[in-house]
Amino acid sequence: MKEIRCHLGKRSYTVYVGRTLFSKIGTLVRKLGVRGKVLIVTNRKIEKLYYGQVKRSLTKAGLRTFSHLLPDSEAAKSERELFRMYNSLLKAEFDRYGTMLALGGGIIGDVSAFCASTYMRGINFINVPTTLLAQVDSAIGGKTAINLAQGKNLVGSFYQPKCVISDISCLASLSRRQRAVSLAEVIKYGIIWNNDFFAFLEKSIDRALAGDVNVLEKIVCTSSKIKVHVVERDEQEVSGLRAILNFGHTFAHGFEAAGTYTSLAHGEAVALGMIAAARLAQRQGIFTQRGCERIESLLKRIGLYRSLRKYRISTRGVLQCMHHDKKKKGGKLTLVLPTKIGHVTLCKDVATRDIKKAIESLFF
Repeated sequence: MKEIRCHLGKRSYTVYVGRTLFSKIGTLVRKLGVRGKVLIVTNRKIEKLYYGQVKRSLTKAGLRTFSHLLPDSEAAKSERELFRMYNSLLKAEFDRYGTMLALGGGIIGDVSAFCASTYMRGINFINVPTTLLAQVDSAIGGKTAINLAQGKNLVGSFYQPKCVISDISCLASLSRRQRAVSLAEVIKYGIIWNNDFFAFLEKSIDRALAGDVNVLEKIVCTSSKIKVHVVERDEQEVSGLRAILNFGHTFAHGFEAAGTYTSLAHGEAVALGMIAAARLAQRQGIFTQRGCERIESLLKRIGLYRSLRKYRISTRGVLQCMHHDKKKKGGKLTLVLPTKIGHVTLCKDVATRDIKKAIESLFF
């Protein structure tokens, strides 16, 4: 088991990465001083796979467990589901010393963390991500949110977990497609921060897609270290550094919202968003054609290079949704654009016509 420490003063915590960690959850949680009641938030699919192991480990450690099931879709990140969670906590008589444990992917982690951050002004939160996407990205960093009809993640907070427990063993249960859509976020880290990591992915992406545990463990560890490094230096996106983690996401959130969160999986949207951002950067003269080709080639190998024509969305709809983006300042979007593999920059004055061209280029 590897331990990656996220240094944030009193809000510091450890990201645990290893295999067969579910049996150790009770011990890890007790070391944090957690006592009393734990609400395990999951969905029916994850419940069948891992809930029993987690419950047994927590019970063995002397903790009293309760469960709450969420829908297995973006519908879980809604006002309705948030208030159902509040009611579950109240029904079980949770006080401010209780603990919420998110067992599942990024959707479960996002809404559970937001609930934990607001129930009685904040209770303990533990994130146990079961998808590759959540392990490398959303489980780390303390961003919590629910969606509104007008856009994704528009209501939320910054609230750090007590710890993150990433069990690599559970990635074996993922389908090839689930690994593929998760690898989009992994590729992102190579583009924004580390050319060597990007080169490693160019050599190893096929093994990762096939479920090679050794490759996946290295991917989760490296991605977690990069995410922690960025979060430590800009926890709440004050300096602008943390914004680089949004590479491809402003476009992606536009695609998702325009498709009412049903057309594209998040990883698919991020992949297309990165392609759009890279093409826009090339159009702006700050990124090379070769850089675009490397990004697109890697995404093609995992099956995420696709035309927007197959989805029921329009360029106009995407642009409208993008302008609801929470990162907009002074009426203008802040876009993260690559300058080379391993480095990106923030651009605030990109002409709408150029953004439109980048979106239109995906309708091939």
